[in-house]
Amino acid sequence: MKTKRLFYRLAIVFSMLFYSVLAQDGSKIQADGSTQEQTGFEEVMLDHNELGADNIKTDPILNGLHPDYWTAELNSSSDYDDAKMLTFAKKIALPQSQVQNLFVNNGNTGNVLGVRVFFPSMHSNSYVTIKPDRDIIPYTLDNNPNPFKNKGLVENISVIKSISSFVFGLNYPYTLSVNLKDSKDVTHNYPLGSLQYLGWKQLDYVNHNYLSDIRDRALQRALNYPSYAQYYTFDSYVVTRLSDDPSGNFVTYFSWLKIRFDKARVDQPQETIDHDSFWQIDKYEAMKRYEKLKAKERYMDDLIENERRKMNLPPINRPSSNTNGAAAAQAPTGQ
Repeated sequence: MKTKRLFYRLAIVFSMLFYSVLAQDGSKIQADGSTQEQTGFEEVMLDHNELGADNIKTDPILNGLHPDYWTAELNSSSDYDDAKMLTFAKKIALPQSQVQNLFVNNGNTGNVLGVRVFFPSMHSNSYVTIKPDRDIIPYTLDNNPNPFKNKGLVENISVIKSISSFVFGLNYPYTLSVNLKDSKDVTHNYPLGSLQYLGWKQLDYVNHNYLSDIRDRALQRALNYPSYAQYYTFDSYVVTRLSDDPSGNFVTYFSWLKIRFDKARVDQPQETIDHDSFWQIDKYEAMKRYEKLKAKERYMDDLIENERRKMNLPPINRPSSNTNGAAAAQAPTGQ
């Protein structure tokens, strides 16, 4: 009897070890005993090495993504003048010896987004929001590819499975999260984890509500037209300091941000009818949202230039463009 009990216990231990090895391999045990490989599509949302290139800084559409044009803003209760002056983001060009294996596209350059923050000493939580100074525009008003694709924009997303970022830590007990906007202009916050480590590390958000087993999903067909494009755009990184955490100067660096997801639509047979050429539903919706984003951009530019004139400073010499197929939004007609 004792021998049988020992045998059963050993069998249980070995089966647990077997399942744990499979789990570490990224596979999932199915009801029939088979395994499921890694699911989802992975795309780059931000590659700060690429965005730090000189041609991005002079690009009339993409220049707002260059690290020198990013902002770092403390929350209102921490936004003292002295702290504000010591809180900013900029391009950091790393030495060649530190470039290898850090970036999505390895090369001779080593650009990262560097951030310096000064958290005032106070017995309350504080945070800093790090973002480009222009919104990502997810629409084009012509048939050309969107220049923001994989530069703050990932298209055709149904469900997010995971988000990863490569970030440098200096043992600060702060936490990092990322804000993304969906196609309905709703902002979602995804926690990536603690920055209390030393050196480069991949931080991950995992969607625990993601259904890997197809049998658990509500299966349905997607409407084909209007398309109502589903996408996510980058909004900001957020570093949070709790009330008991150290205050003062803080530095970190960002290399890239990736997203793994299920597609909203898969490739279909070639359409025989160009529906939007007749009805302009997709184009009209895109034009309305495009104009809203550009109006916000123009408003902020006017405020900045007005403040510079008060300080007797010259206008900012920065490439700008209202192109990208821009046009006043007009409702589709029956003509």
